[in-house]
Amino acid sequence: MTAEQAAQSPGEKFNSPWAIVRHMTYWMEAVMLRHQGITPGTKLGEDWLPIPDPTSEESWEADKVRLKQVTLELADLVRSWDVGTLNEPYTKSGNSRRQVIQGVIGHNCYHTNEIISSRHMLGFWLEQT
Repeated sequence: MTAEQAAQSPGEKFNSPWAIVRHMTYWMEAVMLRHQGITPGTKLGEDWLPIPDPTSEESWEADKVRLKQVTLELADLVRSWDVGTLNEPYTKSGNSRRQVIQGVIGHNCYHTNEIISSRHMLGFWLEQT
């Protein structure tokens, strides 16, 4: 997808593929910041950040690269945890690290499907699935 295509929303109350990419990145970064004891909002700002320039191929590429980078960083972090660490409480609500990571996986699956569906609604079909 081009930057302009990725910035399009298929309709009212839908998010653009680009906005979804930024949203997915935000939440994985938030999980990693919480792991470090940092409140995500103080460093990341608000969720669903606006797209910087919907015509900028460089910005679109940077956001895609950042999503991949953050995904790999989070995977490395989780890979470093032993079973005991996975079962430790992660949030004040008492959720374990395992539950939080399972939530991230579900979140990313949902939004990946949303991107594919949005592409199709916009007429930008995948060449291969």
